[in-house]
Amino acid sequence: MSDQSPAPSGDLQFDKAEPGEGQSASPTACAACQKPLTSVYYQVNGRPACERCKAQLEYDQMSGSAVSNVVRAGAFGLLAALAGGAIWYAVRATTGYEVGLIAVVVGIMVGSAVRAGCRRRGGVAYQLLAVALTYFGICVQYVPDIIKAIRDHRPSQAENAPNPTTSNATTSNASTAPVAAEPPPSPEASSLAKHSLPVRLLMAVGFLLAFAMAAPFLGGFENIIGIFIIGFALWEAWKINRRVPMQIEGPFRLGAAAPSGEAR
Repeated sequence: MSDQSPAPSGDLQFDKAEPGEGQSASPTACAACQKPLTSVYYQVNGRPACERCKAQLEYDQMSGSAVSNVVRAGAFGLLAALAGGAIWYAVRATTGYEVGLIAVVVGIMVGSAVRAGCRRRGGVAYQLLAVALTYFGICVQYVPDIIKAIRDHRPSQAENAPNPTTSNATTSNASTAPVAAEPPPSPEASSLAKHSLPVRLLMAVGFLLAFAMAAPFLGGFENIIGIFIIGFALWEAWKINRRVPMQIEGPFRLGAAAPSGEAR
């Protein structure tokens, strides 16, 4: 029979179609689990599969809703993106070198994680998700540098700020008129400040992420090679999550004399 279905999860690798084995030379082992074939087998994109792996393939096709698959793929991809960004930052912090080829590793990590999360279904939606999370994983490694730059910038501003004691002394010499003290903040203002703290935190996180997402392009033409490497990483994530038509044929009975070494 023929069925267009996604490849199953786990170690079942039927993403590429291969020429059929033929009835004259029966395979001896399943291409997915590597267990010996007993009496019958199936052909999945030209590769031999046992009854159990074929059933797993059909189960993965029917299990899970579209929403749950997207959520799972997004969660898997986000974890891989954070791990890839952490690896890149660790390498850069310890060696002092910007190893751009790590972006390709991040793309493969995220693309594989998204494909595992969506049970190898693939498709444009998962490809876009993998590309977005790959770019996030590439850029999130700049967040610690941005935070450090902000912290280093604040002391310099404090040093350049006028001394309030000197400023008050100069003002008192220029005028002897009494200055009314500022009233203490009202309870309403304090309450407003407390309630606006989550908003300020969200704005700060949004600023950090926005600046980090733009970081690869801030170098202009000097970072043109890095931009090309990032593009290749995004292409890897896109390619991994393409939709692959599945052809399932069988069942076929094993021949009386099946030569060894036919399983791929």
